[in-house]
Amino acid sequence: MKSTIVWVVAAVLSFVLLVIVIFIVLYQANPENTDLEREAILSDDFLADTYLEEKDLMIDSLSTVIDELNSVIFFKNLNIDSVAQIVGFQEGLITEYRSSLKKANDKINSKKVANLKLQEIAKTYESMKVAEIRPIIAELNDQTVLDLYKFTGARNRKNILKALSSKRAAAITELMAKGD
Repeated sequence: MKSTIVWVVAAVLSFVLLVIVIFIVLYQANPENTDLEREAILSDDFLADTYLEEKDLMIDSLSTVIDELNSVIFFKNLNIDSVAQIVGFQEGLITEYRSSLKKANDKINSKKVANLKLQEIAKTYESMKVAEIRPIIAELNDQTVLDLYKFTGARNRKNILKALSSKRAAAITELMAKGD
């Protein structure tokens, strides 16, 4: 057993001695920080610094582009808001115009209905004698008399004027001459 222990101790010491010898040989073969290594390290530092500077410049350039694009977006949004306000205003105008147009159409339609009624009444007056028309026309306003005159046939218009007093017939004639 002693011989086994001696052999184990000898083997361990031989291993340690071998490791030390390998370390010394490698250390001598590759001394620390040779000029070539120093130059490579400095070159790597220079390349790294150059690379970082290029990336910083690229980041600054991209930041500038982003700021410009944000500015463009801001002004585009302002334009969109302006257009939206204009569209809203114009939609309001369209609504008002539609309302006005509806009122005008309603007025035109009611005028058409009134004209149709006046045409029917005028036909009735055409079949009446002057003496029958006189008391009725005396009670009508000038505009109604003008409208009846307009819708009465050319042959019977004289009966409307004959049914009026001379003073009122003159006033109605003046209104007709003015185009009212």
